[in-house]
Amino acid sequence: WIRSGTQHVMGTLQDFAQRRNIEYDTPKFFNAVNNRLWNFKWRGFEERKELLEKMRFDLRPAVKMRGLNYNDDVRKSLKKYGHFYSEDYHGLTKEGHFRLFNAITNAVKVHLQTDHYRRNPRLGTWGQGDECFSWYTSGNIESQPGLRYKRNGLQMEEFETKEGQLYALSTDSHYGWGWIAVRNKFDSPRSLCISYMSSGIASMYPTTEVLLSCEGQRQKRFVIQPTTTRSWHFISTDKLAMISPGQCTISWKAMEMADRPFRITAVKILPRTANPGGVLGPKADFNFDPY
Repeated sequence: WIRSGTQHVMGTLQDFAQRRNIEYDTPKFFNAVNNRLWNFKWRGFEERKELLEKMRFDLRPAVKMRGLNYNDDVRKSLKKYGHFYSEDYHGLTKEGHFRLFNAITNAVKVHLQTDHYRRNPRLGTWGQGDECFSWYTSGNIESQPGLRYKRNGLQMEEFETKEGQLYALSTDSHYGWGWIAVRNKFDSPRSLCISYMSSGIASMYPTTEVLLSCEGQRQKRFVIQPTTTRSWHFISTDKLAMISPGQCTISWKAMEMADRPFRITAVKILPRTANPGGVLGPKADFNFDPY
């Protein structure tokens, strides 16, 4: 939301309602939204568009994109679709879930009638083999075969959420550093991906330098900005590089001061064509952050 006549962003729609102590999707809420003292605009969808386009490319030609035809005028979209979204601004109402259910059901029915559907599908790996090291829902990194990490100066942080306990590995100080070593046990190159916690545009997490050192390959440097266009915590996943068979070490260090240290939740070794996305658990909707 923005004060009329300016470009200064005051906050999210959720902030707008909370500051006025009004509940979402109520007459009082819409009266406040319709006040011409304020303007509303959509946050950038670049992150989502990039992910959807990657999915479209990786899963072609079977993938079909579906969604609500939102209006550029935020007020009109809220009036038309607002009842599909719950009062926590994140989830869906019963009506919203029913609409989503129908959309998925119709999409599946259409897909089953095409030549792209495999008549005898089987649950398994990505075909060429993959491996995932995740401690996001268990907090257990000690029993992950094939993974080593810097024990001095790293800690497993625990978070309380509506879905239960969640965990992330982080340094014990803002400017601390850490490393994780994994091995590509396959006989051909794989994509190496890491998952980490990110937050809103005014990120609580620091811009972080990541160095990738693999056997028989030149060291590579990456800069990660743990931000998201979502208004809540999110688990982001980046594909770092294609790695050859053998051991790789991922080391990281914050490049700036921030409220929280860089937090890693998983490392994945995937085939070249696999989509690296996925949270591997519930969303990071924290009620308690121990830091």
